[in-house]
Amino acid sequence: MINPSIFDFQIALQSEQGTGADAPSHYLYCLSGSDVKADPEVVTVPIGEASRVSDGISFIAGAPVAGNLVIVAQDDMLPLVQLLCLGDLDTTGSGDPYAHVGTINQTGGVPYFTLFKHVDDLYEKFIDCKINTFRFETSAEGEGQLLKVTLGIVGIGLPTYEEEWASPATAEDKDKIFLWHYGANSWSVDNTAVAGISEFILEGNNNLATVPGEDKTGYALAEQKGDITCSTRLVVEDLKRYLSYMYGSSSPSASTEMTLDSIPTGQFSCKLERVAASPGAERSFAVSIPELTYAVGEPPAITPDPSGAPIYQTLGGLVTGDDPKITITTKNGTDTYELGS
Repeated sequence: MINPSIFDFQIALQSEQGTGADAPSHYLYCLSGSDVKADPEVVTVPIGEASRVSDGISFIAGAPVAGNLVIVAQDDMLPLVQLLCLGDLDTTGSGDPYAHVGTINQTGGVPYFTLFKHVDDLYEKFIDCKINTFRFETSAEGEGQLLKVTLGIVGIGLPTYEEEWASPATAEDKDKIFLWHYGANSWSVDNTAVAGISEFILEGNNNLATVPGEDKTGYALAEQKGDITCSTRLVVEDLKRYLSYMYGSSSPSASTEMTLDSIPTGQFSCKLERVAASPGAERSFAVSIPELTYAVGEPPAITPDPSGAPIYQTLGGLVTGDDPKITITTKNGTDTYELGS
């Protein structure tokens, strides 16, 4: 019997479209809900056959590749993930630690990569893949404390069956992870430090479209207008945010009407630091968003509750403003996005 618990996914950046990587560079620790596969699309065209029940003409129109990987965020794979999600990666530093800063590629797009899938005795290789959607998340309770990334993957290359990976990537040590409490004293919402925060989610959509061409697999994957959103879950400790959102000021004067003039804007930043810069070489993951337009998520609400339970607010916003609209920075011990030591 095939054992589906024996599986792994590995990836490698491609030098160009159409040229798959020979071997994987990064091993990904994947969680439940991970799979990528080709889905042959069978089309049946009705025709007149002088009979009421017609077989029509059937053919395979293509086999688009799609799926999700839910992966554990780790030191040395994160820079490559940042590059695949955002399109630009700048590495600085003359020694350990190196800073890998991911930003949105506004004039180009996101790069192609090769995905290597292994389930028990099955080995499949998918070339010409891109990240369509992504989601970074961590929270204060239970398994949610682990920083994880969900990658929505699409591809236009036909998979190939392989017997085994000749040169598999080396898995990172399992202790090289990021947990919720590593961000203590770093959470900032609307330029104010917050401690009563219990969830952080960053989502992006590159809105990829398959460009048809001479082959069944598609000519290219093209980036359309995309967006990035950020949401946090906060305990409501005072009325300042509610009053600012609804009345335009954290301390409005009496008889102030609710404002409908503009959508409120804010800011977000955090840093999950497993190893501090001193005395060790820093190991961290950080997000900085200078401007959020609060157009998504739940509006602020002060709702009566006889139980007296704490009031929570999900504060969601669209990443807006000048470039760089967002920076994601990982500090690790390698000077490239390749697997470090």
